[in-house]
Amino acid sequence: MKILHIVNDANTGGAQTLIESLATETEPADETHVLVLMGEGVLSSRLKSVATSVSYVGISRRTKNPLRPVRKLREIVHQRGIDLVHSHLLQSDLVALISNLHIPVVSTLHTSGSHESGTTSKIVSYLVARLSRRFDEVIACSKSAQNYAVKMRYASSDRVPIIPNGSKIPEFHDFSVMPQKFVSLSRWHPMKDHRTLFAAFQLVLESNPRWRLVCAGNDINSDNSELMDLASEFGIGLNTDLLGPVEDVDTLLRGAAALVISSSHGEALPMAGIEALARAVPVITTDVGDCRSLTVNAHTLTRPRSVEDLASAMNFIASASSEEYAEIRRKSWDLASASFSAADTAKLYRRVYKSKIRPEEKASK
Repeated sequence: MKILHIVNDANTGGAQTLIESLATETEPADETHVLVLMGEGVLSSRLKSVATSVSYVGISRRTKNPLRPVRKLREIVHQRGIDLVHSHLLQSDLVALISNLHIPVVSTLHTSGSHESGTTSKIVSYLVARLSRRFDEVIACSKSAQNYAVKMRYASSDRVPIIPNGSKIPEFHDFSVMPQKFVSLSRWHPMKDHRTLFAAFQLVLESNPRWRLVCAGNDINSDNSELMDLASEFGIGLNTDLLGPVEDVDTLLRGAAALVISSSHGEALPMAGIEALARAVPVITTDVGDCRSLTVNAHTLTRPRSVEDLASAMNFIASASSEEYAEIRRKSWDLASASFSAADTAKLYRRVYKSKIRPEEKASK
């Protein structure tokens, strides 16, 4: 099978990491191709290392004309003899929907709620839902994403299957190591609620002054004046690192005591949380979407927008004994192994792909 994935950019994100995971779990005769609507990003080298080809349209975030992406998509489908297109995220979905490809097109929903902040994004969200009957299959990454499909009136939303995201599960032997560091992997967006995260960390520093907060994601850097103002407002600048998009998420997570998801809404089943669990890193998260399924202890599940709840959860990890923390880490790894294996996710997607690729199309290639 020759599968072409379409994604908005090549920076750190759940959709991009899912594509990488699927590309590493293919059979020998398979080909995985990737089309990125924007230019190269921090994950470009990782995608290139696992995919048969990676192509870029090179549009900017402000580009509203979809003709260039449509032309590029049609060109790759024709030149590479693609059997099926798999789109991720709304802009990529729209490009796939209007390209009239004459081959199966599958989409994965990675959200539990509309969180588009601009008029154009809201229009794209509406159009994708209205045109969704053109998809051969819409897949939800979790129950809350499935509910979103119903709410937005996706075509055949009553038949949207759920395929949970998955990650490779490394072996672990020592679960007792606890770095004095929290990690947040979230782009700069109101739904990610960095204000609550920073306010909570300020409270954590009162009893744990040596701890650090490491934040990574699109626009999470010193060039973001709003973000810098937030850090200054809560006086956490000396204990906070703002890394922007990062390629080596593995090393970042392995050096964390816990991953913190502070989102106020919109999340479904964050890939970052699954990657953390796979590395035996516990997840502290707000109770949005299906994020509660990433927790292994009641103390690490908090109410959205609650500074006190989030600070309490972070302090719970920071004050845990070596034995308590080792048990939390072991349970986190066990949860990933049992529920979020990349191999299992890939098998389910492969089953969908094979069911949608028509025999006559295979024979003609």
